[in-house]
Amino acid sequence: TDRLLHPTREHEKEYVVTVDKPVTPMFLRLMSQPVKLEDFTTKPCRAMKLGKNNFRIILTEGKKHQIRRMCAALGWTTLDLKRVRVLNIELGSLKMGSNRKISGSELDIFLHKLGILEQ
Repeated sequence: TDRLLHPTREHEKEYVVTVDKPVTPMFLRLMSQPVKLEDFTTKPCRAMKLGKNNFRIILTEGKKHQIRRMCAALGWTTLDLKRVRVLNIELGSLKMGSNRKISGSELDIFLHKLGILEQ
């Protein structure tokens, strides 16, 4: 799991976030830039509006409660947070508590990105 989730590995992790106030262009711009938190400053990321109070964010860090803390630092409260992708593996329509087998080229790409499989 270290090769996959540790912040120093800089693998993309994608989340869908619901917040308590409307998502504004300024909020998205600030979320995309480094945000100073109590113990560290985040790396730049990508944030895109999905709906009035929803946005998608793609991080390469994913430190503990990072998105919630980033939102709070900017004055928004996170109401819901769902990871939808790690590297090339997408959650899709998988229901909570379910799992699926990763195989074929999807698995090969995943293992290659982790540095476990040579091409």
